Amino acid sequence: MQALCGQEPQGEVQSELQHLPTDRTLAPVIQALLAALERTPTAAVDLLTAVTPLFTQGRHAEQANALTGIGNLAKELNDNDTEIQAYTTAIAAQRQVGEEKETLVQLSIMLYNLAMVYDRQGQHAEAIPLLEEVVALDERTNHPNLESNRTKLEQVRQRATGKIASGLWEIIADWFKSWRR
Repeated sequence: MQALCGQEPQGEVQSELQHLPTDRTLAPVIQALLAALERTPTAAVDLLTAVTPLFTQGRHAEQANALTGIGNLAKELNDNDTEIQAYTTAIAAQRQVGEEKETLVQLSIMLYNLAMVYDRQGQHAEAIPLLEEVVALDERTNHPNLESNRTKLEQVRQRATGKIASGLWEIIADWFKSWRR
């Protein structure tokens, strides 16, 4: 992801990937990562397919982290279906990790990311229960984003009822807040 976003030299990452020792298990993963560097549209789904068999060997937290990364890659490549699949699977893995505060905070972030995918697609009804859980987790963990997540939940609820145009109300509200300061 860092190479795709320009935070690391893409050529160096590509070179490192090409020089990794490969076996039959890792070859598809490396190929998918190289395809991602080239912004191949199917790279995220190819990576998800390649890593899924490896998850039987890992812990749930590691799986959730890897799947979230794949979801982020899918977002970068505008692959909504893979983004939803990766985030949904990441959430399921994260739910298996435990009830510690940091685990719940990570779960809240994953749920929020998935809710935003649905919201971007205009599937507000699917986003609402996810955001409700985000708010509940934020209350439970005393998360600093609690109020902004409550606001986002209310905005999505309003969009679901058709009371405001998607995105327009947020723009006006943000402008008004900055103007009043």
